[in-house]
Formats: sequence, structure tokens, C-alpha cells
Amino acid sequence: MEEQLDYSNIITPPDFVDENKFTVLIIDAESNDIQNLGLFLKNSDNYFNIYLYHSEMGDEDWFANARNRADAFIINTKKNTFSTIKDILAELPNAYYYGKKKFLKNKNSIKSPVDFFINYNSELK
Repeated sequence: MEEQLDYSNIITPPDFVDENKFTVLIIDAESNDIQNLGLFLKNSDNYFNIYLYHSEMGDEDWFANARNRADAFIINTKKNTFSTIKDILAELPNAYYYGKKKFLKNKNSIKSPVDFFINYNSELK
């Protein structure tokens, strides 16, 4: 088994990382969500590949590649031009979402991206 490196990767276009870590794609996170996540990761005993994508980036090829690498999705449901794609992803069983919108087929609602990682860490203990 490949050795786990002691840090998380936060990745944005145009980059990719091929380290064997649990991989999460976060879509349309607000800047305070990212700051809080950074503080959490600094003190976490678990390490992740975290791809960050915002609808305004407009790099659909990168997004598709990051989506294919992801073990889980975290989606801010705020309405924008990317909402149709976000709604489709939010219905997946490995998707977690936050914001005002709710989904009948997916009950994985969280308060913020950090909540996902807190729950993930507690499940590993």
C-alpha cells in the first residue's frame, strides 16, 4: 500500500494531483467556507485531495476530470448559471449539499463544507 503523505492538497484549475487520498470536489464554496476548511485541515489527522471549482471558472474540461476523480461532492446550492449541473450532481448518493435548496432523493444536507469533514473524521474513529 502506498504511504499516506501528511498533508491535504487543495487543488484548483489547471492542476491535478495523483496522490492516493480520499478526494472531494467542492463546488461554488464561498471564501469563508474555504478559510474555515483550511483551518480545519490544519488540525486534522486525516488528509485529502480537495478540488475547488467555482462556476465562474468556466473550465468545463477540468471540472469533468475533477468530477471523475472525486469520491464525494460538496455542493453549495446557491443559484447561478451552473445550477442545472449542480442539481444533477446533488442527487448522487456521494453528494453532500448546503444552502437553501433541498433534494428529495438525497438527504445528505450539511451546514458547511467543514461539517462534511468533521463527520468523515468522526466516522473513521
